[in-house]
Amino acid sequence: MRPIVEKNPGHDTMFYNVMKKAQENNQFVNEVFGDQSHFFKHALVEASRFCDNILAVGDYVVDELKFMAPEFKFADIDLTYNGIPAYEINLDEKKRSKSLLQQYCNNLLGFTPDFVFSHVTRMTPSKGLWRDLKVLEHMDREFGAQGRTAVLLILSTETSKRRNRDIYEMEEDYKWPVAHREGMPDLSGGEASFYAGLQEYNAKSRNIKAILINQFGFDRQCCGLRMPEEIEFMDIRKGSDAEFGQSIYEPFGIAQLEPLSFGGICVVSNVCGCAGFVNAITGGNPVKNVIVSDYTDLGSETEHEDVEDMLHIDRHRRNAIENNISEKIALELCARLPRNDAETDELIRSGYDLAKHMSWDAVVENYVLKSFHKAMASKHYKEVYL
Repeated sequence: MRPIVEKNPGHDTMFYNVMKKAQENNQFVNEVFGDQSHFFKHALVEASRFCDNILAVGDYVVDELKFMAPEFKFADIDLTYNGIPAYEINLDEKKRSKSLLQQYCNNLLGFTPDFVFSHVTRMTPSKGLWRDLKVLEHMDREFGAQGRTAVLLILSTETSKRRNRDIYEMEEDYKWPVAHREGMPDLSGGEASFYAGLQEYNAKSRNIKAILINQFGFDRQCCGLRMPEEIEFMDIRKGSDAEFGQSIYEPFGIAQLEPLSFGGICVVSNVCGCAGFVNAITGGNPVKNVIVSDYTDLGSETEHEDVEDMLHIDRHRRNAIENNISEKIALELCARLPRNDAETDELIRSGYDLAKHMSWDAVVENYVLKSFHKAMASKHYKEVYL
């Protein structure tokens, strides 16, 4: 399903509404989106129906499997989320890591931000990185009125790790990563495309700036001499006030929730499997540590739309929905950001309490082992459809 979502200009806004309506009509992916047999992963996933059990890492993955072919209604599919890291830290550790990130931002931009945001991810269309900037546009206006500042550190590349000497040379020649140049060893094609939008955002924004660190790793050796010597990778997870992860396609999304136990507010899209896991743990009740954005919400206008209508959801319509939803997310995040140590400490404690119920130990005990035991104990015979 990923290529369908990525390549269609309507992305998740189109796909998940089409899938829901098609399933109501007992239609399947090949009928709606054409023959998918040219893609090798389609054949591999379709063959999973012959397994004794299928573990699906997200609620939407279950639906996507059932959308593959009618034979999947006979398959044994268990919703089995991934686990996330759960580390317990105290307020002083949080403040130390955040202070290092603030110092790095000051070294790069000449000011110390009140908040540091992050997005640690691969550089692919499915990650929806442009949605970060849409949210920041609305937040920038709020921060202007409130007199607050922030920096978003986007740690993302679509290539392998750059050589250290190349990083040092780019840093000296033209102040990488604040400024970039197209072509290796700096910007690859996809990175250059995103950086163009980031430049436009930074040119317009006043109180919130965004920096693309197109490198694999996060320490002084990997990222240049303007990074404090003491910084290590975990500091961007511990010190971040908010982590963005508004993917258009994400079976689960472990990285989006990695800062959770450190008191970071995690902003994820509803199509991420991890959003379903949070919902399962909290019983559907909202929690201050997680904000879920729903860019698939078409409102009441879809009441009389059929599959053919929804297939024509294009970039223009998606943009309108994204602008509306991103404003709501921005206002929600502004309201939830901590204003003092007591509120930060509360986020750390509530985040860890949530994360420990979503750890790998909890997942193995509550999901994986149960599915394994069920598969091994199965004695029935299934009718095989060829």
